[in-house]
Amino acid sequence: MAEIKNIGLIFSRITKANKYFLFAFILLFFLYHLATIKVSPIPWFDETFFASITASFNSTQKLNLNIAPFAYNGEILLYGPVFFWITSFFTKTLGFDIFSFRLPGLVFGTLCLLVYYKVVRISFSKETALMVVAALALDPLFNSHMHYGRMEPVTLFFALTSIFVVLKAMSSSYRNSRSILLYALAGLLFSLALLTTPRVGVLLLGLGITQVYYLLKKPSNARALQLVVFSGSVVLVYVCWIFVAFGSLHNLVNYYLDFHGYIGGGFSFPKQQIPLIFITTVSGIAWGLVSYKRRMPELIVFSMVSAILYYSLVHDTGTYSLLILPACYTIIGSSVALLLKQRSLKSYSRLLVAAPILTIVLFNLLFFTIKFFTIYNTLDSRDPKYIDAFIKSYIPPNSKVIGDEIYYYAVSSANSDFQYIHLYKDDISREHYQRKIYGYDFIVMSHDLNRDRPELLQLYQRNSDLVKIAEFTQLSDNNFPLIDKVSSFFRVTVRSSYDCTIYKRVKEGKRLRTYFPVE
Repeated sequence: MAEIKNIGLIFSRITKANKYFLFAFILLFFLYHLATIKVSPIPWFDETFFASITASFNSTQKLNLNIAPFAYNGEILLYGPVFFWITSFFTKTLGFDIFSFRLPGLVFGTLCLLVYYKVVRISFSKETALMVVAALALDPLFNSHMHYGRMEPVTLFFALTSIFVVLKAMSSSYRNSRSILLYALAGLLFSLALLTTPRVGVLLLGLGITQVYYLLKKPSNARALQLVVFSGSVVLVYVCWIFVAFGSLHNLVNYYLDFHGYIGGGFSFPKQQIPLIFITTVSGIAWGLVSYKRRMPELIVFSMVSAILYYSLVHDTGTYSLLILPACYTIIGSSVALLLKQRSLKSYSRLLVAAPILTIVLFNLLFFTIKFFTIYNTLDSRDPKYIDAFIKSYIPPNSKVIGDEIYYYAVSSANSDFQYIHLYKDDISREHYQRKIYGYDFIVMSHDLNRDRPELLQLYQRNSDLVKIAEFTQLSDNNFPLIDKVSSFFRVTVRSSYDCTIYKRVKEGKRLRTYFPVE
């Protein structure tokens, strides 16, 4: 739109060669994350949860939670199959390890930036679009999701692609069969997003409200048909999944009732997202005050409606809000562009109006720098190759191992089986299952878990003969006190050590031989 092209007056010098700038930026972004994907973060609960389901699917074509088989009855159908199809392809092709399982998040996260650029270019100038994409790429949560081993980057890619197709069709003059095909394609893409995680349904609802809003403002049979085609293709694909996975709609509802805790807004977000939430809110208000009498572009309506719905309906612990980040940055970029259009603004006033997008870019860049030095500060202790070698030295293949989630990949690479020692069920029930039914051979307990929950190891020691056979300790040589303090303030400090102790369980009728590392 012509009225939001003027932001280029400020940023044109910075992004004179737009295509080269975007390509170089995305390439450097990808290479940085590719180089650090194995070392940050240390494996955590969500990641190992999904990795275990992927491993189950690789071997049995079932979405079972082998890392905690006592936790649920049957397959984990809560999320849908698409993410596990994708991670299964990567891990079967490259081998099952921390790199191959995290790689889909990096690949689809990078693709999200490219698609998001195409989305915002529907309404923004090239310069504005580049600034907004850069802000999103540097966002702390977006960066973290490149390595998290979760499905949000995958579902966001499908959702953004569907949104791009819909908005492109809405802003064009398609009135023939081509528009029907576009809306059918968009519906198919969004159904794939839903079958990756149903939380993206908030964006689907926002997109549907946007389409209905413009249909009511300017009714036409063509737009009504497009909406029906879009909705129909989404429903058709998802209904097929319901009957294949659950057998009936009634069974689906009963299944999801067991996970009611995931529903309901709480407006919860990480501390580092406060600047983004504040600037987004102020930008949205400013946009409304300036342009309440004007026609609101479809992209802005969708972004605002989706943001309101998300924080009203989703019980977020901070992780899921990756899905709403593009809407937030779109609101900021659009308000800045609109205000810059005002002819009464002088040069210094224009710079002041552009401050929101510049501020969030600089804040994200600062946070990115802090995170970089945090990782660099603990690079050696984060490198999984040392703990992999240690586990292989002391735990023979085909053993049954229990421990912290951070040792899941190391035990798997040693060709042994692994279960959580501290998650799901109460401690007594879990210990009984793992002793009597699972028949564990080894415990790998981190120093952190043993310090926080000493009674857990004591419980296992009371019921089994445990012998300490090895201890792993590795400290980082680098030290950046200032970075550590800043990281602590923003709560960037994360687990950075694999330090642990291995205990062997001496089973009845067996005598412990002198234990030496496996060559």
